[in-house]
Amino acid sequence: MVKPFDQWDGVISVVSGYTGGNVKTQVMNKLNLEILAIMKRFKLHITQIKLIIKQY
Repeated sequence: MVKPFDQWDGVISVVSGYTGGNVKTQVMNKLNLEILAIMKRFKLHITQIKLIIKQY
């Protein structure tokens, strides 16, 4: 078994507990939304490039 974190060299203190929030994976949800937004912008740019290429 691993020794308690407060007994490790260099560790000054340890605070345990739940920090709160209403979403289990709040960071992942935010990241997923940001990735989707980037993908939509990228898709828009690709569509614009295809339209420009078709003009030539």
